[in-house]
Amino acid sequence: MAKRMDRIYMYVKEKTAHLTKAEYDQGVTTQEIAEVLGIQRTNSSKDLNQLVREGKLIKTDGRPVRYIYQTLATHVKPATKHVVKLQRNAGL
Repeated sequence: MAKRMDRIYMYVKEKTAHLTKAEYDQGVTTQEIAEVLGIQRTNSSKDLNQLVREGKLIKTDGRPVRYIYQTLATHVKPATKHVVKLQRNAGL
């Protein structure tokens, strides 16, 4: 069986790899991942934040926080803060 973090990464990749920049608000939440994968929300959050630090995922600003597969934001670099500010009801 794959490690928990690997399962989380694959789930986010599967659910968000097809999204465009205009669809960032459709990323996945920690709660969704916890429910789908049957893990604690706190563990989901911990692993998601680690994947963000590694540059594998990006994290949106606002509530609820959403996570998106990294290739959607080519400007994101590892070891930097990965936060995308969403503009509600605006074409990006």
